[in-house]
Amino acid sequence: IYTPSTGNTPLIKRTTPLTTPQTLTSEMIEAMIGVDTFMSDYLRGLFEEEKMCNSMQWYRANGMQSFLERRDAMIDWLCTVGMSCELQRLTIYRAIYYFDKLCSIKEVHLAHLQIIAANCLLIAVKWTEKEEKVPSLYQLSKACNKKYTPHQLKSMEIRICELLAFQLKIVLPLDFIEYYIDEGCVFADDMLGHMTNLHLNAQSNVYMKKYVTFFLDIISQNYCFWQFLPSILGMAVIIASRRALKIEPYFSRKLVAVCKYEPTEILRCFTCVWTEFKHKFPNDASAAEMVQPHDLQQFM
Repeated sequence: IYTPSTGNTPLIKRTTPLTTPQTLTSEMIEAMIGVDTFMSDYLRGLFEEEKMCNSMQWYRANGMQSFLERRDAMIDWLCTVGMSCELQRLTIYRAIYYFDKLCSIKEVHLAHLQIIAANCLLIAVKWTEKEEKVPSLYQLSKACNKKYTPHQLKSMEIRICELLAFQLKIVLPLDFIEYYIDEGCVFADDMLGHMTNLHLNAQSNVYMKKYVTFFLDIISQNYCFWQFLPSILGMAVIIASRRALKIEPYFSRKLVAVCKYEPTEILRCFTCVWTEFKHKFPNDASAAEMVQPHDLQQFM
């Protein structure tokens, strides 16, 4: 008799033969759970959001001279405060978007641009960063050299959200660029001097990210770049970064598959980006042009 008290256990008689676990191939997994469409769905979502909200809807080509004369100082201040608070670049770019949009759709008092910029930064931080990164109103007041009290900053924050109609969800060039880089913007047939197989080098994406940030910092200083869709501006920055890195050729047809635009659709934007780079860093631009002197039209 087999009982727990005797300590005996019954002998199990197996009626089915042992089987070896089946190894699942990628095709079998896809058949069971479907193809992974996360990245394509993500890009589709970005394009849909871009249609609903983009800077072309509020960009003003004329009538902004008085504001633009004071804008540079405010953008420098935004970037300085953002960097001192160790904020993400995305947060700073978002703050600049809110600031430029508000100053484009409303007649603002030019003597008080700083309180607008400070609150745009605060709103951007609350949207993008972790809670511990949100500066206090006292800190913002101090960053403004105590020109505005915490109470004044709080009142202005609410007013700015109202003026923006609480449309705080936006798509920026960096959103598209991060997708482009994740999908791959360095290819098997790219060359850098005598170096090949750049796509296998882990440093390729590291340098690409550094250069796109560099170009985004440059274009954020110029209001005129809001005239372009963020997806187009993102691709133009990728191409400009490849050229500045001296990757040959700086434009590849494979970029069309990743970014979804033909060179003809990017040409004007890329020309503006490269011209701005050449204006601010003529020596670096000339060094890149010596390696690849032809413009984007050659690839059409």
